[in-house]
Amino acid sequence: MNVVLSSEIGFCFGVKRAVKMTEDLLSEIGKAYVVGSLIHNPLEMKRLSKKGLISVSSVEEIPPRSAVIIRSHGIPKEDKEKLLEMGGRVVDATCPFVRKVQDIAKDLVKDGYRLLIYGDPKHPEIKGILSHLGEEALVIHKEEDLDFISPSDKIGLVSQTTQELDAFLKIAATLSTRVDELRVFNTICDATIKRRRALLDLASKSDIIIVVGGKNSSNTCKLVELAAKHMKKVYHIESPIEISRRWFEGVKVLGLASGASTPDWQIRSVLAIIRKYGGEVNNGDNPNAGGNNLSY
Repeated sequence: MNVVLSSEIGFCFGVKRAVKMTEDLLSEIGKAYVVGSLIHNPLEMKRLSKKGLISVSSVEEIPPRSAVIIRSHGIPKEDKEKLLEMGGRVVDATCPFVRKVQDIAKDLVKDGYRLLIYGDPKHPEIKGILSHLGEEALVIHKEEDLDFISPSDKIGLVSQTTQELDAFLKIAATLSTRVDELRVFNTICDATIKRRRALLDLASKSDIIIVVGGKNSSNTCKLVELAAKHMKKVYHIESPIEISRRWFEGVKVLGLASGASTPDWQIRSVLAIIRKYGGEVNNGDNPNAGGNNLSY
């Protein structure tokens, strides 16, 4: 069985940066807190917890003067202010691309635009963005959410960084026919777009696809949904223990992909089981998939 890796696999820039900042902090002081999950990957969070990272659900659970790292998705403005008031060391690992959305959104509201954010209102990235904006922002996710728009509205549109580009552009196109003044900023992360395109390419040459990543990861789940639109045999796993030998019956080419918060060690552990079941990695012109110069 031939195993082909996606050309975009492993950590994205923002996640790699956040994990590196966390490891550096922990190696220096031994213990630090994070509100929520630093990244959406339970196994990587478990690894970091063994190094001294303590995940809590609210700022109030953090002792005064403690070291805190801010998650890659960012946190609400008021939470960051509370952390700074507590007198401890605060390391901000918010992804630069997420911070860019926050800045664009604030500028649009400042310029008098009613802001629409395409995304999931429950996602921490969206909650962080909204905390900077007050009542002049609304989260939307489908065209029906635009029914309240009137032609006289002055609209600004941005997106959660991990959303689907085509769906975002469709929303933008619909808005362009309904309002006289519209400013659109495509704030979907380029890594998200590349990863989805790489998955489509992988699906075109595979009999089965396994996507490795957190079940709580937005971008990973969207990769699984995308693959399922193009093929029947798609599996989303976090751990190699989820793999069944039966999946590979009659399979000649297995495609392996990952979410943006999936570390290399997790991918290697999955590949170890796949090799045990007869898989052989052969990426042709892409021996170092993902551009990370690591041989899988």
